[in-house]
Amino acid sequence: MVDIIGLFDNQDETLGLFFNLCYEDLNIFLNDSSLNISYYDSSKINEVAVAIITEPLEKFILLAYSHGGENELVKNGNIPYISTKINIDKFKNTLFYTCSCHTGKVLGDELINNGTLSYIGYKDKFEVWGFNMNPYIECANYGMKLFFTNISTDDIIPLMKSKYNEHIDNYENDIFGAAMLVANRNGLVQKGNNISIADLN
Repeated sequence: MVDIIGLFDNQDETLGLFFNLCYEDLNIFLNDSSLNISYYDSSKINEVAVAIITEPLEKFILLAYSHGGENELVKNGNIPYISTKINIDKFKNTLFYTCSCHTGKVLGDELINNGTLSYIGYKDKFEVWGFNMNPYIECANYGMKLFFTNISTDDIIPLMKSKYNEHIDNYENDIFGAAMLVANRNGLVQKGNNISIADLN
């Protein structure tokens, strides 16, 4: 059975609630399958913990929900726990998905250069409209739910964008919420090989 490592910065001041709701949504989905997720919250996310968690694993899925920058993922908005400088080589033979800002610019490429099989994330700012988070949660998790059902990464991206389009077309809160969904959809990128969950077993 494939190992799923979930890193969720649930105590972040601005998006902690959103990250935690994303975890809860994924966990409900996985309860109906033979898969399970090893959950690590803000208190357990740091550079050392990531090394300890990943060291014994040959192949795995890494899910990271936190703030990010071009070269890094950060806890509490400013403490790197994954970056091109500290542990880029810890994710060989993995699918690496991150719901975070800007990591598709540099970090994604460097992960692939260091043995990650496939990266999915965002090259621009990932935004959440707090007045109606449900569409953002569904879109953020949709691609991984597809992957868990053996849809390949090349097929996931257009399906994720279609899910974004569905919510954009039906968004009833206001124009700002829809505009944020458009920006998230346009920032979505995939790098590396076309793989399915079968490749990680």
